[in-house]
Amino acid sequence: MAEKNNISLADKIVAQATEMPSIGGRSKSASGIMSRKVIDAGSEDYDIQQYISDYLGTIREERTPMSFDAYQGEDIDARVDTMDAQLERGALSELTGATYFAPTEDVTSLATLMSFISGGESYGGSLDAANRGTINDKIIGSTKVAERGGKKLSDMTLAEIKQYQAIDDPNNPERLFAVGKFQMIPDTLLEAQKALGISDDAVFDEATQTQLGEYLFTGKANTRKTWDYLTGGDSSIEDAMYGLAREFASMPLPYDLPEGNKKAGASYYDSGNAAKYGIDEVKALLRGLRGSLMEGNE
Repeated sequence: MAEKNNISLADKIVAQATEMPSIGGRSKSASGIMSRKVIDAGSEDYDIQQYISDYLGTIREERTPMSFDAYQGEDIDARVDTMDAQLERGALSELTGATYFAPTEDVTSLATLMSFISGGESYGGSLDAANRGTINDKIIGSTKVAERGGKKLSDMTLAEIKQYQAIDDPNNPERLFAVGKFQMIPDTLLEAQKALGISDDAVFDEATQTQLGEYLFTGKANTRKTWDYLTGGDSSIEDAMYGLAREFASMPLPYDLPEGNKKAGASYYDSGNAAKYGIDEVKALLRGLRGSLMEGNE
């Protein structure tokens, strides 16, 4: 892996870790904030920002007085790398409105992009989000938790999902159109399922939706230049953004499109859709992910 020229977020955390925080001008003691057992394990409902704050407090206690042997045993650098990933999750939560609990060390670049986009597509990344399509340029039946036949989307099989998507009339309350955290419409779902060889019996749960979602970035024609840009190809960042806008209604166009009088920053799609993010924040994310994915390929 090539050495980074820029100071990483983790490096900044380490630099700040030797400074004691203050609240209202008064120093706050970090002693006894949390036991290491609790910090390392986390908990299902532990707020991520508080987790990071407490984690930093513990590191402030440990770094200065720690002997070299103890330092090797604790491997604090690895723990700081984990915090770097957690801060990415925290920032992502603020952007998308989604909430991430319980620390996780597996935060890959593609997973970060998928979380970012699903946050704008489906009420913060709801597995059960759906709508019934559009009538007179208005989205009908949009909901965070859709149920059909007494089952939530994430409990249905792909066969059941496709059965409801096969209903043509948006007025029909049983119809499904865009489904899941990536709001996959019928043609897109069928294409991804066939390309990946997923059975009709597969449940439309988080694992299946993630597998299908990955295809939207790595296999779809719309996002071919997006993936090329992210992995160090010749495509421009505008090409990458345009591909995302073509695939996801919540993504903004990077420039004006004379055809259809579509404006930079707006959704590519009409019929009640709107971009959920600004051009600059999407560009910033893509630039960061490009560097990360290129490093991973070295």
